[in-house]
Amino acid sequence: MWGMTDAPASRAPADSPRSSARLDDNDPPWPLRPWIMAAICAVAGLVFHLLVDHHYDDALAHWRSALATAVAVTAVVFVLGVELRRWHWALGFALLWGVVLGLIAWQTAAYNLQGNPIEWPFWSGMLAVLVATPLFQTRRDVAPDWRFWKLWTMPYARLHSHAWTDAVIGAASLAFVGITFLLVVLIGEMFKLIGITLIQDLLNDEWFGWMLAGAAFGGAVGLLRERDKLVSTLQRLVMIVLAVLAPVLAAALVLFLLSLAGTGLQKLWDSGFSTAALMLAAAAFAVLLANAVIGNGSHDRAANPVLRWSAPVLAVAVLPLAIIALWSMLLRIGQYGWTPERIWGLIATLIALAYGLAGAWAVARGRRGFDDL
Repeated sequence: MWGMTDAPASRAPADSPRSSARLDDNDPPWPLRPWIMAAICAVAGLVFHLLVDHHYDDALAHWRSALATAVAVTAVVFVLGVELRRWHWALGFALLWGVVLGLIAWQTAAYNLQGNPIEWPFWSGMLAVLVATPLFQTRRDVAPDWRFWKLWTMPYARLHSHAWTDAVIGAASLAFVGITFLLVVLIGEMFKLIGITLIQDLLNDEWFGWMLAGAAFGGAVGLLRERDKLVSTLQRLVMIVLAVLAPVLAAALVLFLLSLAGTGLQKLWDSGFSTAALMLAAAAFAVLLANAVIGNGSHDRAANPVLRWSAPVLAVAVLPLAIIALWSMLLRIGQYGWTPERIWGLIATLIALAYGLAGAWAVARGRRGFDDL
């Protein structure tokens, strides 16, 4: 269903269980995965705590910020993307992004007066990781040899499936972390009633909280990866729910753009809000909901005609939104000059503009079947 049979990188062992819950038959079951992933993330959580633990009246050393960021990013990227086949690719990919985000954290902490590495460059780096991970997973699956950088040969259905599956697994795992903490707090309160405060004392120690969060996240990711047939059902449910919102946003964007033709753009500049950020957010939602309607390909498109017509409307609407965002960003740069945030904002608007141009061209050529282009 998800196109998971394209040029497999390796085959499952002949004696692997036939009752596999994996979506791709080339991935044999890995029963120890949840425990291994939980242990990796628990250790990463402890190391992260040891690196960031300091007297809060003093700024955290830049090298510690960088190393803590590298440890956290490496652990999360590795557990999200690893498979038994070509696991060393996943390790190298995770270490590479750990180094990149660590260096970004080092630089941003150096110019930030408060020593905080969580700035625009950091969030931009995290976005790059989220974009690169499904690209890496797809090449790992189908690359016939070590030349994994030949991105133009990737099957779209598999790439699309990896992107949505990663999003669903990541969100579900974060929710599981919250549920785990609630459960541990409940158990701690129960034991406190009879005079045993051990669990509450552990929760008050930051090292235990980081280890618990890491173990819960890693274990949840490992468990869901081993049952990604079930995750694919949840993924389809998420896409169906999001697709229902596509006509709402499409109608709102059409009315908004038609209204702008009468009122002009001056009211946007006078509103006091960041016009560029608002337009980019609307464009991002348009792309997201259009993808929810399209699915993995022509076999997976929404059947409802209202939903089918909303997807090309959303694709076309991205272009004027991106143009407004770009105009707003250039006006702000002309008035106040360049800053790191505006550099990243300009890059984001140019990416949105590329999406808008591609979407408008595809709709002009393919009409309702624009997604094939």
